[in-house]
Amino acid sequence: MDRRTFLAYSVATGVVVWAGSAVPGKFAELFNIGATNAQTAQLFPQSVASGDPQPQGITLWTRVNTTLPTATLSFQIATDRDFRNIVLSGVASTDSERDHTVKVNLNNRSELKPATTYFYRFIFDNTPSRVGRFKTLPAPDAKVDRVKFAYISCSDYTNGLFTAFRYLAEEDIDFVVHLGDAIYETVFDPTFQNNVRPIRLPSGAAKAESLEDYRALYKIYRSDPDLQRVHESHAFIFIWDDHEFANDAYQTFNTDNPDPAKPELSNTPRRRQTASRVWAEYTPTAIVFDGTRPPLEAIQLYRSFVIGDLVELIMTDERLYRDAPPCGPTTAQRALNPGCPNLTNPDRSMLGKTQRDWFLSKVTNSTRTWKIWGNEVMTMQLKISKAVVDRVRPGLIPVDLFAYLDQWDGYPVERALIFRTIRDRGIKNFVTVTGDLHSFVAGYQRIDFNTPFSPGTVPPDAVGVEFVCGSISASNLAEQPNPFQLDVQTSTQLLLASNPHLLFFNSDTHGYNIIEVTPTLLTCRMKAVSNITSPTATLSTLKVYDVPKDQVLIRDVTPR
Repeated sequence: MDRRTFLAYSVATGVVVWAGSAVPGKFAELFNIGATNAQTAQLFPQSVASGDPQPQGITLWTRVNTTLPTATLSFQIATDRDFRNIVLSGVASTDSERDHTVKVNLNNRSELKPATTYFYRFIFDNTPSRVGRFKTLPAPDAKVDRVKFAYISCSDYTNGLFTAFRYLAEEDIDFVVHLGDAIYETVFDPTFQNNVRPIRLPSGAAKAESLEDYRALYKIYRSDPDLQRVHESHAFIFIWDDHEFANDAYQTFNTDNPDPAKPELSNTPRRRQTASRVWAEYTPTAIVFDGTRPPLEAIQLYRSFVIGDLVELIMTDERLYRDAPPCGPTTAQRALNPGCPNLTNPDRSMLGKTQRDWFLSKVTNSTRTWKIWGNEVMTMQLKISKAVVDRVRPGLIPVDLFAYLDQWDGYPVERALIFRTIRDRGIKNFVTVTGDLHSFVAGYQRIDFNTPFSPGTVPPDAVGVEFVCGSISASNLAEQPNPFQLDVQTSTQLLLASNPHLLFFNSDTHGYNIIEVTPTLLTCRMKAVSNITSPTATLSTLKVYDVPKDQVLIRDVTPR
């Protein structure tokens, strides 16, 4: 992509914003508006979304369905759903180079007040979009008594329905954190996907690789009414994981066709660049994609959000800068592996040195009460102990095995460095929220996971707590083929017994987590849908945990 094309693609040329509802004459016809009608769904097939909330800012998103090479839309932001009190109006242009997606990045607008709920809509061809809603963050110097947000991951359109999103849309929360795998590049792989809702890519391939394929996936996913409803209801803070590009990806490499002798075959910088470009097009975020730069420099996801004096939310990217899998790229070298000498290589990194230094600086220098890490893959060790398994089925495994080295278990030296720094700097109230594992998990983060400690107590080297959310619809242990032919209940008990730092593990349901934070307490509620095959699935509370201020302690307060 040359610079001229890039500028046409990335810069929102023609964006004009003004206060209130009065429209300059030259834009008047763009604000001729009728009632929401059948044409709304045709012109705005992916509805609307908002993201990256700030005390006086937001990013608004939509896509207009048109054959015009360029199109200009208008938008309005109001304090009420009926748009009687409009505080901001404007126009924005888009074109086919961006697949007619529209982003309006609003920063430091005095018309937007901190900790305030607003409504917004777009208008095209005299037709309004559906109405979206967002809430701005508190001012950075505000004394905040409470913040409440949801976090989610792993929504696989082919594997099940997005019923969980319908319930999430109704939650009384301030925003949603998405920890990755908003799409799956694989449209049907029988090893982990049920073909509940078939997808056919424009290329006809089983995995997205082209610009058209990735764009088609986002359009299909965003056509889901429950996904639209949750985006209309809450602002989102996004990072990605692997499936926005390729399974277990690292840098510009994928693991689709791994050959340890020829790693260059898995190096696909053009595909990585395409995936990043489309992610930027279809995600409501203020992050800029620069297609003139190489893939590892074209986009930067890691960033933090300050929520008054109460919380600093620190989001990291654990794909773009990580080193290769420690023991090799094949599935057998990543999953159910005993480990290898490369695990202790001190030069290996998941975050990359630049991002790691930034992350540690944010965590150790934050003056907010709670430091919350928005983290893609589980930090806590997940091993399968031969001694534990032998009690159930002697000789089933020859040695202790790591469940999956794509997680932080594949980067233990850097993990220990991070946790030692948190201990040595005396950092309190460090909580990690995680996705990826398609399971609900609660436990303690330790400097050395292999040192024994008394059962039922807090590990003496614990520095923080971690809560992992279940998937929205991606397959879990109960739905995937089990190499040991054990039922999910037995597998769960073996994992808990093999990993005493874990207090809870559930991989036979789906849903999301809610975090509620006050100056003295953090509460995590794990919520699960009864199934992902019925639109009438019910929602229930799976677990509730408290973390008291200044204590590395998880208390089970689930209602009996």
